[in-house]
Amino acid sequence: MIVAHLQFKFINRKIMKNFWKKLSEQKPHSYRTGHWDGRMSDEILFADSNGLFYIGKCYQGVMDGSEFCCFYDQNDFEVDNVTHWAEIPSLF
Repeated sequence: MIVAHLQFKFINRKIMKNFWKKLSEQKPHSYRTGHWDGRMSDEILFADSNGLFYIGKCYQGVMDGSEFCCFYDQNDFEVDNVTHWAEIPSLF
């Protein structure tokens, strides 16, 4: 029983390591353009430094010579201190 639990924890950690990406190492792919500044990503999962999880979008670009990377949840509220993000797997 203990061995099975340890194996599950190891597999689960490996899956989570491949699933979640550190924002400091890799930013989401933002490619859509429209009536907003910069480019927008598809819907993604992201987590903040408080351990809260969100579904939303990332906006990236350059404004007044400075790069920006902002995250907004599904209610269009900006989420600060994002540390990790993940793509939402396609079901089809």
